[in-house]
Amino acid sequence: MKSQIFLIVKKKKVIQWLNDEDLIIKQLKNKKLKNKWKLIAKQFKNKTPAQVYLRSKILDPRFKKGKFSKEEDEKIKKLV
Repeated sequence: MKSQIFLIVKKKKVIQWLNDEDLIIKQLKNKKLKNKWKLIAKQFKNKTPAQVYLRSKILDPRFKKGKFSKEEDEKIKKLV
């Protein structure tokens, strides 16, 4: 009997965000709706609470994208 391997590949959905949508997320996050992603997601037609949450993380100015600095590399090496 031959063994078979089945792969299930989920298609990555590309989600487009408009500048207006980004502004809405920033405004609602600054209000008392900060962690109420279901309520915030209702402001958008085709966005889930998880998608809105992840987008809010990307919009966060504290979020740094890119390579580690030399100082950060040294800190990681010391911790490891």
